[in-house]
Amino acid sequence: MLVVGCFIATLAAASAGAAHSMEPDLQDQASLQNGMKLFVNYCMGCHSLEYQRFSRAADDLGIPQDLVEANLIFSSELAYNDQMLIALESDDATVWFGAVPPDLTLQARLRSPNWIYAFLLGFYQDSSQPTGVNNTVSDSVAMPNVLEPLQ
Repeated sequence: MLVVGCFIATLAAASAGAAHSMEPDLQDQASLQNGMKLFVNYCMGCHSLEYQRFSRAADDLGIPQDLVEANLIFSSELAYNDQMLIALESDDATVWFGAVPPDLTLQARLRSPNWIYAFLLGFYQDSSQPTGVNNTVSDSVAMPNVLEPLQ
């Protein structure tokens, strides 16, 4: 389950809580499924999971194919067995954000679920930044606080 840590971190960041560390519960299927929903709806506009397929994530998380196709695949160009790619073009991302948002497939392994959790909770208002926010973990990050409505 390559993306489980990212899904759990997304869910955890959307939940209330002040601690900046977490322990993923890989047995909590409902939480993992909710994490995938949150990831697809809040993160996948900019961040792909190019080394993950919708079908593999669905199988790992126990989500039926019809629910994935109806609720998690928003492009008619993508199918259930496709990689979790995004429509955002690299050139556009560079102009809009100053950098291409990284693919998140392996970030939980590269940085750890705790790093992702701290990053997602580390946003604070900063009017000097183009997005109006900054981050305690990654200073001057180009990413807006997309989870703010959930916090």
